[in-house]
Amino acid sequence: MMKMLADDESKKAYIEYIRTKAYCDFYRLTQHPTWNKYFDDNIYTHKDDEVFINCGASNGDTIFYYLEKFDMFKKIIALESDKSRITQFKENIHYLSKTDQQKIILHPILVDGKDNKLDVICNNEQVSLINMDIEGMELEVLKGAKNIIKNNHPVIATCAYHLPSDLYELPLYLKELVNDYEIFYRKYASTIRNRFCNAELVLYAVPQKRLVKK
Repeated sequence: MMKMLADDESKKAYIEYIRTKAYCDFYRLTQHPTWNKYFDDNIYTHKDDEVFINCGASNGDTIFYYLEKFDMFKKIIALESDKSRITQFKENIHYLSKTDQQKIILHPILVDGKDNKLDVICNNEQVSLINMDIEGMELEVLKGAKNIIKNNHPVIATCAYHLPSDLYELPLYLKELVNDYEIFYRKYASTIRNRFCNAELVLYAVPQKRLVKK
């Protein structure tokens, strides 16, 4: 895994995260601001015609963080299955401009790797960015997006802390599909609710053409 990771921060974050789990300790290295999660423009470049799949859309908070940084996009496809959060999502999206609202498509379903696959839901979309926070179903959903990933090479920004196996199964699977991907890890500050469980570790898989030039 160390050979697979793209930069020193990824390697340090990876080892430190494992240490916190092994010793039931706090994360002691730098943590990035929560609002920068998934949209780190020090890692990948933004596209003005981005087609963004938001898996685990919750109440729309991730979309608002996205729009804080990037006000240009082609389409956002949001997926959420919790009924109360769907209601909140719809209410919150009304705070956006009519133009932005028309470009946000909500699918009130539980996305998976079988019946509700991203390859089927977003079959004809030129997907360029996928984020995921879906409580341990990340690998299954990525397998259901196999064709999208192989054909479009989107940036993937996915939580990697729900299952211990996420630390190796997620990057290995993505590199198997697209060898061009560079793999990064970043640790973000946890919310108050999650502050004692060292959550918010995010894996980025970035194609060469979207890498930020250092």
